[in-house]
Amino acid sequence: MSLNADIKVAEYMTELPKRELLEQKLHKVVELARKRLEAGV
Repeated sequence: MSLNADIKVAEYMTELPKRELLEQKLHKVVELARKRLEAGV
């Protein structure tokens, strides 16, 4: 059995993307969430 089998590696952002990009992504996920609520999913 490999000793590394249970090791997980994560990557973290050290700098935030531009504000405009964050706003676009936020609006997109909010829109998707609203659609899912309306669809009853």
